[in-house]
Amino acid sequence: MFKKSLLWVSALFVSALLMTPQSFAQEPKAAKNSVSGVFFAVLDVDAVLKQSKAVKNIHEQIAKYQAEIQKGVDADNKTLKEEEAELVRKRNLQTDDQFQVERKKFQKRVAGVQRNIQERGQKLTQVRLKAMSKVDEALRIVIEGIVKTNQITILLDKRSTIMSNVELDISGLVLNGLDAKLPSVLVDNPLKK
Repeated sequence: MFKKSLLWVSALFVSALLMTPQSFAQEPKAAKNSVSGVFFAVLDVDAVLKQSKAVKNIHEQIAKYQAEIQKGVDADNKTLKEEEAELVRKRNLQTDDQFQVERKKFQKRVAGVQRNIQERGQKLTQVRLKAMSKVDEALRIVIEGIVKTNQITILLDKRSTIMSNVELDISGLVLNGLDAKLPSVLVDNPLKK
């Protein structure tokens, strides 16, 4: 019984703190709670990243690299199929020993192609992560600036927030700041050696 009342009182307190009459995005100081002097804000990091110019730019570049890698994979697969067909055709023309030697060469070639495909995929992942780390760093700087400028005491991730006043959401402000700071990111070419 005590736990339920404590939970209810806590929920009421948090709701009261989060409800403010004016828009935080337009005038962030309006979110100040007059009793505690605490500034609250909510940020949808996922939405900011999804909508940011830099992330869209990274996705476009990665898609181009993926297409180039896929062309190489398709060419390798075509070559392997042709080699396999040739190996099958020669099966009856060779002795068992000759066929086994040719089959082992083919298997080594297949393993090499598979390794090459995995390496290309890993390089693509590495360059994507490197590019996204630049976005993450810029996002951190933008958020810190907005928090400092607007004297925000508590910044809540929207995913972790059950309920909040829409006016406390600073995602648009952060998105604009991120787009201004980092409109694009050059993704390293994973195909260069």
